[in-house]
This record gives sequence, C-alpha cells and structure tokens, in this order.
Amino acid sequence: MRATDTVDCLERRAIAFCLAGRLAAWPDAKLAADAQALADGLLDGDALELRLAELARTSNREAMESSYIELFENGPRRSPIHETEYGRMRGLAKGNDLADVEGFYLAFGLTRHDCGEAMADHLGVELEFYGTLLAKLAAAHERTDDEGVHVMEGARHKFLEEHLGRFASAVALQPAVAEHPHYGPLLAVAAGLVETECSRLGLQPQPLDYFAGTTPEPDAVCGATVPLPGK
Repeated sequence: MRATDTVDCLERRAIAFCLAGRLAAWPDAKLAADAQALADGLLDGDALELRLAELARTSNREAMESSYIELFENGPRRSPIHETEYGRMRGLAKGNDLADVEGFYLAFGLTRHDCGEAMADHLGVELEFYGTLLAKLAAAHERTDDEGVHVMEGARHKFLEEHLGRFASAVALQPAVAEHPHYGPLLAVAAGLVETECSRLGLQPQPLDYFAGTTPEPDAVCGATVPLPGK
C-alpha cells in the first residue's frame, strides 16, 4: 500500500471528494446540512481539504442557486458542468461517452436513481463517484481483500484517465467560473483534488476542451495548473 493510501487517508479523501461533489451539485434545501456533516470529517485534512471544508461552511445556498443558473445553465457566459458538452467531437460522441460513465456506476451497484435529477456526467456526480471508489478501496484494504483492492485500483485509474481527470480542470478554467467569487475557489479546489489523485497514480489524462460556438477555449489537463485560492 502506498503511504498516501492508508485506510485513514483514503477515507478522508473519500469524504473530500463527496463534499466537493455535493457543493458542485444543484444547491437544494439539504445542502447546508449535508455540507456541514461532510466538512466535519476533514478536521485533520491537508491544505486543500481544509480549504474545501471552509468553503462548505461559508456557502450561502440562496446566492449559490442564482449563480448556478447563470454560470451553468442560462447565463450569457454559460460554462457547461457536464462532461459530454466538452471535446471536439462532442455532438457525435455524447451518447457513447454518457453510456461509458453510466457503465462505471452500474459496475459498482449505482443506478441512474442514485444521481438524483442530475445527469450521470455532471461534475458533482463524477466527484462523488470517485469518492465512493476511494471509500470502497479503503474498505477492501481494511478487509485485506487483495482482489477487491485490485478492482478498485483499476477502476480509479480508468475513471480518472478517461473521465474525471480530463474534465475537472476544464470546468475550473472556464473564465466565467474562475472569476466567480464562490464557484471559482470551489471548483479550483475540486480540480486540485483531482490533480493530486492523478499525480499519486502517475496519470496524465488527455485534455478536454470546450468550444463556445466556433471559438475554442484553452485546453485543460489533469496536471494543469489551476489557480487555487490565495495563490
């Protein structure tokens, strides 16, 4: 086991990814309670995890709701928060890519119902799913289940390389998102968590890009330098 993959470390990172996913999701009425409960599990976290917990505690649901609609749904500078809206071939590949993401969830006993009203390729759903993989990996290590560890390791590698590792930074680097006083820091931290996971595993996923109309946006990669709060 890697030093960074002790059971305690995996469990804490699982909480961090689930919290990042919850904060990236639609800010419903349960947001504050869910975020607080998860943030309490990061009291001994690293700098990124502590920053995430701080953002969770200072989140304002009403402000987030209006910002979410403007940033991700209907605003003039709309920045997609769904993976299949990125990439040069997004129109042709959307169905296959969405089916592939859903295939990961089904392989681990999760159904479309578990995503709530969100699509399977929503950034929040993908972050929470990766947190679930880390939690399952921690449980497999605790049981000394070598086969389970092998399966979870393979799944986290593949999901980062083919989906989340290509996607998280792409959202965080969208100009409207990066400039936003709440979602900018939040999604920069989320992208930082993903980048750190990629570095641990020696992964360098191919970048996803986003084209609004005919103008290409800058490429983003898992190892891209996303400006973090305070830097």
